[in-house]
Formats: sequence, structure tokens, C-alpha cells
Amino acid sequence: MAFTSLGALIWGQFKVTRFRSQSRLAYWAKLVVLALGLVGLFAASIAWDWKIVSADGLLAGIAILAGGFLAAFTHLSGVRQTLDARQKQSGAAEAPERDLVDVAVTRLLGATLVSVVTSAVLVIGASVSTDKHGHVTGLWAAATWTGSALSMVLFIAAVGVLYSAYVQMNRVDPDLDGSRRW
Repeated sequence: MAFTSLGALIWGQFKVTRFRSQSRLAYWAKLVVLALGLVGLFAASIAWDWKIVSADGLLAGIAILAGGFLAAFTHLSGVRQTLDARQKQSGAAEAPERDLVDVAVTRLLGATLVSVVTSAVLVIGASVSTDKHGHVTGLWAAATWTGSALSMVLFIAAVGVLYSAYVQMNRVDPDLDGSRRW
């Protein structure tokens, strides 16, 4: 494995999507829907000339999210080590919980990477592609909207996985477990 490879993180996004899919059809459906949604958002932004009115505010928000994603990653690293130690000590079979933590970490780091790239795109866009009012326009605005949306999709996916991990690790009462129906 390439120790510093961002490609590994990107490839990991596909692997965790496949891991969480019930079938090959579900896997491909997820990828196609995500791709079409992002392409549609990009195209709509260009077609309707969506502008970024406050690049500074959006940049601050994206940066705060990236920092939060990294903070959550560091916490999950500790949770993963605790699960490993618990398995070594008591032999508890917590492989599904470890897998969920691994999926959440992959998603959070993916969201962090997308947020950082989106921040860079926004900074460049604010420097090279503004209208007379100082609003970011064109491809730079479209790329920023699309990157922000992808970051949120990855984050929301991580939150769902984290909830599943929490429920399983803590053996939440079935009456309180939202994944179980009435």
C-alpha cells in the first residue's frame, strides 16, 4: 500500500460503498445516482448562473467542517483501538462494529479531502472569477457547489454508519433503536 497515497483514500470510498451495498446492482445504482446528482448540480449551477455571494463566509464554513471531520476521525481512531484491545483481552466478537468504524473513518476522511479541495477551488475562484460585485461565478462557483454537496453526502453517509456502530457497540434497547421498526 502506498503510505501517503490519496488514491488509496479515493479507492476506499468505492470499496466501502461496495461493502455497504446489498448487491452489485445496488452498488452501481448508488454510484450512478451520486454521479448524476453531482453532474446535474454542476450543470444547473452553470445554466442558472448560480453565484457565490459571500465567498468568505462559505470558505469559513467549509474550513470548519473540514476541521470537524478531522476531529471526528481522531476520536474514531481511538474507538477503533479500544475495540481492538477489547477483542485481544476478552475475545469479544466485534468485527461488525470495527467494520462500521472503518467505513465511517473512510467517509470522514473523504469528506475532509473534498472539503479541502473545495476550499482551494473557492479561494482560486474568488481570485480569478468574480463579477463586478465580487461574487464568484462560472465554473469556479459550480465546482464549489458540487464539492460542497459531495462533502455533505460523504458526511451524511458517515453519520448513518456511526449510528449503526453506536447501536451495535452499546447494545441499544430495541425499543430505542431507530433501525428497528415498530
